[in-house]
Amino acid sequence: MMLRLINKMELIVKNIFEKLGEDTYIVGGYVRDKLLNINSYDIDIITKRTKDELQSIFSLPVNKFGGLNFSYDKYHFTITSFREDLVYNKNGFPAKINFNVDLKTDLKRRDFTINAICLDKDEKIIDYMEGVKDLNNKIIKTIGDANLRIKEDPLRIFRAIRLASNLNFKLDLELIVAINNNKSLIKNISKNKINKELSKIKDLQKAQKLIQELGIYKEIK
Repeated sequence: MMLRLINKMELIVKNIFEKLGEDTYIVGGYVRDKLLNINSYDIDIITKRTKDELQSIFSLPVNKFGGLNFSYDKYHFTITSFREDLVYNKNGFPAKINFNVDLKTDLKRRDFTINAICLDKDEKIIDYMEGVKDLNNKIIKTIGDANLRIKEDPLRIFRAIRLASNLNFKLDLELIVAINNNKSLIKNISKNKINKELSKIKDLQKAQKLIQELGIYKEIK
């Protein structure tokens, strides 16, 4: 029997899990892309460890959102404490945060179901938000109230367009309605943030069609 060779990135992840202990998970785009057999280089790890504990363990600065960042080769790692975003400002940043929460509460604050699938240290899938089902159905769906998710952070409009275009997925009907109801909030997003999202789009033709169908061309001029 041939043993699978473990690459350096996997060794780093293994080491992180060992340092952080129980209630630590990979979440987000890396997990989503792994399930779709797409190469991904942004690895988001969430943990019950507090900001102070993260600072002590890794000797790296931890930001006010409870996260730290570092890179290895082409991989970018983000490690963040579980949190609940209680209040957002008009620019889409959480203005009030509760860090004393569990995994499920942390996942509920996130944007789309397909971005809330987790892997534990044994690569077991944890899927409280039913993101795997939406992956299989090829649909972009918000977690909870779509209207609230877009109001919290209007940049999610462009993130939804990017994901739908790149993955060849459809937008959920409730998400389409929420975008239509809140597209005027696009004016609160900086041009740099919009351009950053748009720059990640691979299928420009599909994205342009979506932007036209959603009626947001005039909002981004």
